[in-house]
Amino acid sequence: MNDATIKILLTTPLFLYSLVLHAATHHYQLTIDPLYHRLGVHACFGSSTTALQAQDPAAGRLLAQVKLQPKNRYRLSVSGRHLTFSKPLQKKACISYQVDLKLASRLLSQSEIRRFGTDLLLSPSFWLWLPAERTHADQIRIAVSLPAGVAISTPWKPASGCGTKLCYRMVNTPGHWPARIAFGRFRIIRVPAGNTYLRVALLHRQKLGNPSKYLKWLAAAARAVTTLYGEFPDQAPQVFVIPTGHKRSAVPFAQVLRGGGIGIQFFVDQYRPLADFLRDWNATHELSHLFLPFIERADLWLSEGFSTYLQNILMTRARLLTEAENWQLMHNGFRLAQDNAPGKTLRYNTRFMHRDNAYLRVYWSGAAIALLADVMLRRDSGNRQNLGSVLKKFNRCCMDHTKAWSATEVLAKLDALSGTTVFRGLAGRYLSSTRFPELGRLYRELGIRVHGKRISLTERARFSHLRRSLTGSSPQHPRSLSEQEPEEIELDDQDRR
Repeated sequence: MNDATIKILLTTPLFLYSLVLHAATHHYQLTIDPLYHRLGVHACFGSSTTALQAQDPAAGRLLAQVKLQPKNRYRLSVSGRHLTFSKPLQKKACISYQVDLKLASRLLSQSEIRRFGTDLLLSPSFWLWLPAERTHADQIRIAVSLPAGVAISTPWKPASGCGTKLCYRMVNTPGHWPARIAFGRFRIIRVPAGNTYLRVALLHRQKLGNPSKYLKWLAAAARAVTTLYGEFPDQAPQVFVIPTGHKRSAVPFAQVLRGGGIGIQFFVDQYRPLADFLRDWNATHELSHLFLPFIERADLWLSEGFSTYLQNILMTRARLLTEAENWQLMHNGFRLAQDNAPGKTLRYNTRFMHRDNAYLRVYWSGAAIALLADVMLRRDSGNRQNLGSVLKKFNRCCMDHTKAWSATEVLAKLDALSGTTVFRGLAGRYLSSTRFPELGRLYRELGIRVHGKRISLTERARFSHLRRSLTGSSPQHPRSLSEQEPEEIELDDQDRR
């Protein structure tokens, strides 16, 4: 052991202790009037700060009634999204301000603030002013006082210690990560998700209609996700369901937002029957994103590819698809992706995915890599190891939702946890290739036969048993939806006053 190694071993615990010792807790209190015209914020800081920052450039124009405590000791100036003080604001100093939500509705886009009937959906980007010097270890606690009958939905984690007020702990993510908060006349509904639950808010209930359809759909998707390794990958994530009117699919748009915690938005065609929602892949796809942390944009092939692979596999395990339907849908995706954005490497296609409309190539190349990795792990371990078992280890040892990860970092962790070089080997082979991952041999060994655009399955193949284990087509297969006992759906008063 050399001197440098000894020095690292000796100093690392002290460094970690130093981080904890110097971590600050910043306390925020939120209020909103019954008509959603003004949002009030009172913030007290656990460390000295010279400036506050919001994310939206128009945030400064929306401020009103800004007051500092103690009074007359500081002057402040506001410019865009920066609020600076004449001298450092000392520890335990406080600031109060109001945000004009009516003006925000006129100045900002609908993605930042929008009304849905009696409900208001808004981004923290224009009203949450945070210390510019806050560290990764700082804690942000938020107490909320609401008018009678009004609820709040947030991605923040429920906490205690705020007396009679609602209390939350905000995950200290980078300030530019998007999030959504809602105030309204909705209920927070707890939908079971394995070892935890989804915190579901149905916005614009008058247009959505009977909530039963959406709750059964989300419960089925959450149940499908838990079949990967027996647990749901995040604790009590926030979920929105928002009506869009008549569209070409049951769920025309959905996305995961990670600012301050995990939140998922589903925009739905409320006129579709339950059967259409149960066969729609969007919910399983978005929830599958939670198996990985936030991945850098340059590596979207990994995050979108893994979720694209899992969306069908997990729906099949939950008996929302048959095994044949699963492989047909996956084959359709692989086939279409081979003709999308040809002649460029996967690395290039990922970088310019939006410009070149290379979504199919990026998503399904990543899905093919995930399939290859899953099969290789099962084959080389005698089916004792698989993608799900490795992701379970990753979730327990290494998951960090407070930073952006590169594909290199994630794949190195997955290889270390699996004791293989499967993940980095596949990425190294295909990221620099202009060819779609080769699946012909894999198909033959799994017993997948191609007949033009159609596929069929055969049990007379070397690894047909691995194919069945991928989709849970075994005696240990979960019961079908019709055979399962009805889940209890709880109404949660934690987020309502």
